[in-house]
Amino acid sequence: MAQIKPGKSGIQVDEKSGIKIAILPIPGTFLELIQPLAGSKNRFSKLLAERGEGLGWICFHEEDYDDRVATLKKNGFSVEEDIAISFPGYQFRVAGVSPEKAGGFWLEFANKKALPDFLIKHEF
Repeated sequence: MAQIKPGKSGIQVDEKSGIKIAILPIPGTFLELIQPLAGSKNRFSKLLAERGEGLGWICFHEEDYDDRVATLKKNGFSVEEDIAISFPGYQFRVAGVSPEKAGGFWLEFANKKALPDFLIKHEF
């Protein structure tokens, strides 16, 4: 079995957002592990409390974020919009379709144009 280890950014703790995050490089993509900090009140702690450990969501980086959100809404999906807090020092818009409507986990859509360069280039 291949060993997957955090990238050069390692494991980061963001007290302000209430999360610990590790980005694991995988050829052509990455796996993001997020752990809510004890006592934090954010969407990650809520998801963990409601559903337990495991796959929480799949995120798609959208070239035309506004068009994707409009298309989802036009097709009858209830879309929750937020500002991502996963990467300390970076904020970008994300939209989500709830697990009840997406096969058991969140579908998340991120505004690719606003993502940090290290995510786009997989330099973590």
